[in-house]
Amino acid sequence: MSNFAFQLGRTGSKNKFIMRRQVFSWSGEVGDLGTFTIVYPTEPTDVGTSKLRAAVAHNGAELATYLGATHNGHPSLRAAEVSIGSTPISLSRNTRDVSRKSRGLSITFSGREYAYVEVVSKRKHALSRSGASVRLTRSTWKNPHTIRGQAEGAVDVADIGIALLLECVYTRNLSLRGAFFCSAGRFMDEISS
Repeated sequence: MSNFAFQLGRTGSKNKFIMRRQVFSWSGEVGDLGTFTIVYPTEPTDVGTSKLRAAVAHNGAELATYLGATHNGHPSLRAAEVSIGSTPISLSRNTRDVSRKSRGLSITFSGREYAYVEVVSKRKHALSRSGASVRLTRSTWKNPHTIRGQAEGAVDVADIGIALLLECVYTRNLSLRGAFFCSAGRFMDEISS
């Protein structure tokens, strides 16, 4: 078991666009596990269904991908397809509960059960499973300059990959207050289209 801190800094080009959306990326060394890079949106995106794709690379090779319906310029939790390599990741959540812990994501990957929750504020999230956890803090909520992390326990590449991948996703609705703002935003999107 090990505990270590890490930080990813924004490296993305401010002039690159996919589907008229600015491309963002962050990269950094994560303990002894190597270099991780987050990018969203990435190609290919599903133009026909307005889905955005995000990806995490480990030491230059694509590790995990997320394809979800677009919300506020990010892939969202709706209609998500998530995988590490060719192995799918299952996501579920309780949208009717009021506590942050109960509204969190339940994630299943290769026999592992994870919980992903908002912690304290919309800038802080935690991914945990038996024996390991990864806490992440963004410098700002939207498109932060840095993403700081704290790994505890028997954390491996898959744990870091899943945690970082979810930083690209619009997860504000994991809190009750965020769900209210998210539903109001979806309503306004429907009116304007």
